[in-house]
Amino acid sequence: MAWRGDEWIGLGDEMWVHVVEMGVGNGRLNCRDVCSLSMVCRRLHHLSGLDCIWRKLSERDFVQADESLKECLGSASSGFTKGKYRSRFEKVKAVKLATQKRLVLRLQSCRAVLEQECKSLEDCICRERENLLNVLSRFKNTEKARHASVALQLWQPQVVRTMHEQVVEQQPVDLDACRQLLKMEAKVCREQITRSERSIVQKRCIIERIDKDLESLTYNPVKELHASMSNEEKREAKIAKRKFGQT
Repeated sequence: MAWRGDEWIGLGDEMWVHVVEMGVGNGRLNCRDVCSLSMVCRRLHHLSGLDCIWRKLSERDFVQADESLKECLGSASSGFTKGKYRSRFEKVKAVKLATQKRLVLRLQSCRAVLEQECKSLEDCICRERENLLNVLSRFKNTEKARHASVALQLWQPQVVRTMHEQVVEQQPVDLDACRQLLKMEAKVCREQITRSERSIVQKRCIIERIDKDLESLTYNPVKELHASMSNEEKREAKIAKRKFGQT
C-alpha cells in the first residue's frame, strides 16, 4: 500500500512521536535527522523538540560514555531538553576537534622531522659524491703512475722517460697498496650513496602517507562550498543559520 504525502501529515501527534522515537531507538535517526525533520513544518518542528525524543538521543549518544550524565538523567524530573543536548553536543564536538587538532599537529611535526632528515641525507649524498670524484681522480693519477713505472722498464726517448719519472715521483712508493685503498674508498662512497638514496625513498613514501592523512583530517567540504558561493548566497546562508540557531 502506497502512502501519499498528505496521508503522512494526517497522522496524529502521538503516532509521529512514536515513529521518531522508534527511529532514534533503532539508530536510524540521529540528531541531524531530527533537526532536519523540524524544518519541514511548524507541527513537526514542535513535535521534534519534545523532551522524550531528545532524552532518547542523549541516552544513546552520551550515556554510554559518561556515567555521571546517566545519573543526571535518572534524577532529572524535567527530562533532557534539546538545549541540554545541544550544550552536551558542543562539548563533545570541542573535545573531538581538540583531539583532531593534536593529531594534525603530531602529523605535521613528524612530517617536518622527516623533511629535515631527507635534507640531511641529500647533503650527505652531495658530500659522498664529492668524495667519490676526489677518490676517482686520485685513482686515475695512481693508474698513470703505475703505467709510467712499467714504461720506465722499456727503452724510451729521453723526453718521454723524463716525463714518466716525474709522474712516478709524485706518487707513493707502494702504488699497488694505494690503488687497493682507493678502490675500497670508492666502494664505501658508492654504498653510502645507495644507502642514503634508499632511505630518502622510504621517508618520502612515509611523507606521502602523512600528506594523505592530513588532507583527510583537514578536509572541510563546508569551507570549500562557502568559498565557491556568491555574496548573496553567503548572506542567505547566514540568515538561515541564525534562524535555525534560535529554534
